[in-house]
Amino acid sequence: MNVNIKAHIKMVQHPNPTRRSYHVVRDVSTARNYGFGSENWMFNEKKKPGAMAVALGKALEAIPGVVDGYLSQYEISVGIADAFDWADIAPFVVGAIIKHVYPEVDGKTIEISTNVGHSYHVRPSGWSDMDDGHRMKYDDVSKRFEVPVDLGKGRPALDVEFLFSPPAQEVAKKQEVEENAPAKK
Repeated sequence: MNVNIKAHIKMVQHPNPTRRSYHVVRDVSTARNYGFGSENWMFNEKKKPGAMAVALGKALEAIPGVVDGYLSQYEISVGIADAFDWADIAPFVVGAIIKHVYPEVDGKTIEISTNVGHSYHVRPSGWSDMDDGHRMKYDDVSKRFEVPVDLGKGRPALDVEFLFSPPAQEVAKKQEVEENAPAKK
């Protein structure tokens, strides 16, 4: 386990609004793809995923609105039902990830970054019959925001949805400009 690397979660909102991925800096599963949930039929590897992956998969599956997902070495992918909203479910998902992957940050802070994926079409190239013109682009919205963690009882107090907002995007742009500015003498 990579316990010497600072706790960090990178949340990725895919073009499909019902699917998010959470990338972490600690080993989650020893299996390539460990699937969970009632609608997961794609990821059923025979290799055992490890105790943490099984426990995390059960915790995520128990969250109302979560229908499926999979875990790999450093990624947790979660799908929700159409009637649910990430604003309601994300604190529970991030809370379960922290509880199982980063339990030592409860009562402290964790760094969270966000990316948003956009889907668009272009004119298909003539080079391949497989090119349908569908493309995806992912943009950084926020980079390494310190988020207070209070798992408590019931709904975790994890305000993570603001990290996808335009104000967070503006802060991330300012940070990027400052990081890339030449050093003053």
